[in-house]
Amino acid sequence: MANVKITLDTRRIKSDGTYNIIYRITHYKKVYTINSDTSILEQYWNYEHSEITKQHPNAKLINLNLLKEYFKIATHQNTLIC
Repeated sequence: MANVKITLDTRRIKSDGTYNIIYRITHYKKVYTINSDTSILEQYWNYEHSEITKQHPNAKLINLNLLKEYFKIATHQNTLIC
C-alpha cells in the first residue's frame, strides 16, 4: 500500500528564500516525490498539520489546491494498486 504525504522540501532553498511544497509517495520502502509548483516561506508552513498557516495571505486558496491535487494522487495510486 502506498502512502502519500504533503511536505515542505527544506532540503533545497530557492533564491528568493522560499521552499517547494512536495507530495512524498512511499511504496515498498521507496520514496517518490512530485513537485506541487507551489513555494512558500518556511514561517508559513504548519508541520503538525502539513498545511499553510492562516497568516499567509492566500492560505485558503493554496491549501484547497494542495488538497485537490493530493486526492487526485491518492485516488490514482489506489486504482493502480487494486
